[in-house]
Amino acid sequence: MVSGGSWSNSGFNVSIHAAIRSSNWKLLTGYPGCDSWFPRPGQNSSMADIPKTDRLKPVMLFDIDKDPKETNELSGQFPAVVDFLLSRLQYYQRTAMPIVFPGDDPRCDPGPVGAWGPWV
Repeated sequence: MVSGGSWSNSGFNVSIHAAIRSSNWKLLTGYPGCDSWFPRPGQNSSMADIPKTDRLKPVMLFDIDKDPKETNELSGQFPAVVDFLLSRLQYYQRTAMPIVFPGDDPRCDPGPVGAWGPWV
């Protein structure tokens, strides 16, 4: 495996949205999108209290026991953990069954009303 933060040659395509958890570690891959943290509904929490992290990294590692809000990205400090978790993602991807999406069902089209509901 590749160490030191350059995981493009790890064997797992880090542009794929994936997540894996092992013990206290959580690894995320793929473009993470929004760099904001949102409190639970009804929770009065100031966004100023939440530190920003580099949310544009294709590989991010968090210690969710110590950092349940995932604000402290640790992939650069624990490359061996990242390598291990990427190897697990590669294994699972290699052994997974292919996704089979069902065909379109015209009965599920909400039409001009725009409201979704049971159709079968």
